[in-house]
Amino acid sequence: MGRIEKSVNAHRGAALIVRWSADGTGLLSCGEDGTVKLWSRNGLLRSVIAQMPHPVHCCSFDMTSNNVLYPNYDHCYIKSLKSQGPPLKWKAHDGLVMCCDWSKASEYIVTGGEDCKFKLWDSFGRNLFTSIALDYPISSVAWSPDGQCFVAGSYNILLLCDKAGWSHSLEKLSTGSLLSLCWYDDSTQLVGGSGSGQVIHAQLIESTETCGSVEVVQMKRNLLEVRDVSVDLAREQLETRDRISRFAIAYDQLVVVTTQQLYIFSSKNWNTPIIVELKEKAIKLILQANKYELYIFPYTDATTFE
Repeated sequence: MGRIEKSVNAHRGAALIVRWSADGTGLLSCGEDGTVKLWSRNGLLRSVIAQMPHPVHCCSFDMTSNNVLYPNYDHCYIKSLKSQGPPLKWKAHDGLVMCCDWSKASEYIVTGGEDCKFKLWDSFGRNLFTSIALDYPISSVAWSPDGQCFVAGSYNILLLCDKAGWSHSLEKLSTGSLLSLCWYDDSTQLVGGSGSGQVIHAQLIESTETCGSVEVVQMKRNLLEVRDVSVDLAREQLETRDRISRFAIAYDQLVVVTTQQLYIFSSKNWNTPIIVELKEKAIKLILQANKYELYIFPYTDATTFE
């Protein structure tokens, strides 16, 4: 059971968003009173970053936690925590900016607005992509932890887009507006909270990796299909015990990472993989070479297999 360590009066009116810094040493909050505040993890106020004339509906750190993104009405602002200069400012939407997120991997920014569009920006406020207008305002956005894609929520709609902004999936729901979206740290699944009180859970599928004429497609949470495009109907289905978090294929070796195990398949015989127990480690990166394979774990831990 958890317990409340400390409670503070942070904002006049509702506190709309609270975000941890990347290193976990600080908190960022914004609220209906138009303030953006920086806190220590013990709940002590470090500084008031901004005092705006309108409510601030969202805020986000960059990957270094040295810069803060926050919108106010139709503009977005980036404030450096390392300098005393004025914030970078640009007009983002025609109408209220309702949501924003700053990728911790690619430095790209995604915003959603009352104009029913989502937009991509770089860290200098330059527009990289603007979507077509949907039927309803964009109520939530969230980058995947690996920075390869993001999701955007609207009324009864969940969109999956790549990092360039192009939509790859549109799910029609019956939940009302999606007000909050959160990814799991391996970028394979997410949850969302809606205005109707329902919580959704989504799993990414149909991820694809290729090597020569071999194509590997994730069909289900624990099922891969290997296709040889040079031979008609040449397919193998590979099932794992646990949920697949990532996979890669190169040099005739297919490496599959699940929540508990590591599988190494050879293209010469897909039915007899090498299986390694991962215990509590989560692999974040796979690099394959002709003779060696490198696996990167969190907190600078690395393992090389021959």
